[in-house]
Amino acid sequence: MAATRPATHLAEDRTLDDVRARLARSTHPERLRPIGMHAIVQGGDVLGHLPDLVRAYARPGSVVVLTDASSMERHGRDLKADIVALLAPFGARVVTLGTPGAEVHADLATVAHARRALAGAGCVVSVGSGTICDIGKAATQAVPIDGSPAEDGAADGSLPAGSMDGTSSAMDIPYLVIQTACSVNAFTDDMAVLLVRGAKRTLPSRWPDALVIDLGVVAGAPDVLNQAGVGELTSVFTGPADQLLASEVGLDPGYDEAVVGLFRDDAERLREVASGIARRDGASLAWLCDRMTRSGLALGVAGRTAPISGAEHAISHLLDMAAIRTGSPTGYHGAQVGVAAVVVAALWQDLLERFDPVRLLDQAPEERVARARIDQVFGRFDPSGETAEECWRLYGHKLRAWVAAGPARERLIDAWPAVRARIESLLAEPAWVVGTLRAAGAPTTFSDLGADPVTARWAVANAHLLRDRFGVLDLADLAGRWTDADVDRVLARAAAAGGGL
Repeated sequence: MAATRPATHLAEDRTLDDVRARLARSTHPERLRPIGMHAIVQGGDVLGHLPDLVRAYARPGSVVVLTDASSMERHGRDLKADIVALLAPFGARVVTLGTPGAEVHADLATVAHARRALAGAGCVVSVGSGTICDIGKAATQAVPIDGSPAEDGAADGSLPAGSMDGTSSAMDIPYLVIQTACSVNAFTDDMAVLLVRGAKRTLPSRWPDALVIDLGVVAGAPDVLNQAGVGELTSVFTGPADQLLASEVGLDPGYDEAVVGLFRDDAERLREVASGIARRDGASLAWLCDRMTRSGLALGVAGRTAPISGAEHAISHLLDMAAIRTGSPTGYHGAQVGVAAVVVAALWQDLLERFDPVRLLDQAPEERVARARIDQVFGRFDPSGETAEECWRLYGHKLRAWVAAGPARERLIDAWPAVRARIESLLAEPAWVVGTLRAAGAPTTFSDLGADPVTARWAVANAHLLRDRFGVLDLADLAGRWTDADVDRVLARAAAAGGGL
């Protein structure tokens, strides 16, 4: 049966109404999907609303708290124990993924394990990171994850498979999320980033029914997590430019100013907020959470992560893939995104200064040549060829779409000055990104992250080979502007701004 909306009227519930009103101004409303979330509750002390939300959404069956083995506190108390106590009247039981000190990876095997553990639940409440949230989204949906990525179709504009009407299936297990840090925007979209055959993939999943953002919980998170949230949001100054470029070359007609505006409007305030995050300022933390919430909703209605996930996210994904293959700890996603955003901002700056739009008509590499390159790049850490096969599956789709979009590229040559101006309006200077990260106390270089410089350079040079999403790395590469010398020049430019290796 369909869940009813809980009788809660906290101020932050207006977020959903405001987002819907802003999206109503879209010039292409037919491309947008309805928001499938029903409630967002944010405030300084709102954890006590959780029992009411469970009553509103739960079906017959046990209430399960899904979490990992890490310890969490709120006002000096054990957060997970307090949540279980709140849900004691519902006979709550706990499902813990992983073991103390061990990293939980969001992969298909972990999702399958969680799905079995959650069988028969009448409601699931996840407590933890974006990884736990994504595992919960994938494990509670009615249709099992099959490894088909939401990126599929981005090159021709089609939406991913999944809940196409923006609502959860009546067979989905009701799913509530307790956000424990402001580190990623995974808490308010209907996609899950999972590891598939060694490659990071964004898979269609389902919307959470409700989200609780208790600012006391978020404030109690380790500083590095909320600093990572600042890093994640620096992608608003690079990611949208990638999607606009893809739209103009005919590979993603989904660019929508109303969607991008949900998180890009007034985004320059992030610098001021970043310094507040370093001071653990409550108002700054509330703004950061709200902006992260809106960016997640934007991705959900767009049906893809492209509006805010460009080359900087792909670089972060490659760092994770390499770490997992070598058994090394993965870094905080948002922190990696922030460091990568400095490099991508430097690449945009470098390319726009020198780019001749006639290069848009350069002949694309033959498929056998491109495939051999991918085999070599990903064979670096996966001799089995599994990861290369997975990456070629999507990159080959992008390469063929690029060839087919020749007429659009021909038209873009004359329109390039105007398009360039629009792209530049979405970008920030590398030094500005560095200053924002520093204001928050977040990393600005790959060495700050503890990343091996050889691996970091490999990720920067090859991130566009990961998926079918087109962006600035692809443009530089296909226009003959991404040789080893070009990579080194861009990294040097990022270093001059305070970023880079």
